[in-house]
Amino acid sequence: MSVNKNSPGPELTGLSMKSFQFLLALILAVGGVVGGYAATLYGVKVDLAGKADMSATMEIEKRLERIEVLIQEKLLTRQEFHDFEHELDNRLDAIEASVETP
Repeated sequence: MSVNKNSPGPELTGLSMKSFQFLLALILAVGGVVGGYAATLYGVKVDLAGKADMSATMEIEKRLERIEVLIQEKLLTRQEFHDFEHELDNRLDAIEASVETP
């Protein structure tokens, strides 16, 4: 095989320059479509996680209001309150873990 020292680069075997440009454009277009699709899915996932977090926050606020009422009426002992607080923390950790998993 002879090497042409005046050639600016390797020759394309079996492909004309137009075919090479077409294939390159096709590969870049497909890559762009796939990238856009992945970015859209990621955006939807982030939006859903935010909505789930907001609904969880609203639920927590409702429960805390109920706790305040129970405490004001003195129907809840200190130990029961701490047990409930511990249970609530465990549930929030479970919600957070389920939102963070893909």
